Amino acid sequence: MNALKKNPILFSSMLSPLLISDWQAHVNFEIDRDGKSHGAQSSVSLVISEETILFDNHTRYGTLTGKAELLDVSVDEVSILLLVQERCHDGACRTIMSSVVHANLNMPTTVNLFNEQFDEFVSLKVEIFSV
Repeated sequence: MNALKKNPILFSSMLSPLLISDWQAHVNFEIDRDGKSHGAQSSVSLVISEETILFDNHTRYGTLTGKAELLDVSVDEVSILLLVQERCHDGACRTIMSSVVHANLNMPTTVNLFNEQFDEFVSLKVEIFSV
């Protein structure tokens, strides 16, 4: 126990191993509109409370950018803020998806949205691993 008193970093890491784990996200994004489909896939590392770019792809409408922020980690699940935006050729920016997802570890979670105004269907599948 004396060793733990002398090394507070070791002690805190023993109390909270989830916070020091490395987190990996596998992402599959698809958007269907005007009878055409576009997709993006990536695998990225996530750091708690830091925004991470998932993808940054050009389409005929503009640039699609996906971002994630790892909000919270527990033994059973992780909470992630997922944001997908489109920067149009005219400079306008539109949010396609903004959602907080609660995902179990090592199990894919899917968010599906339909936007009637733009006649588009969006699907984002994410799977989180601790490595």
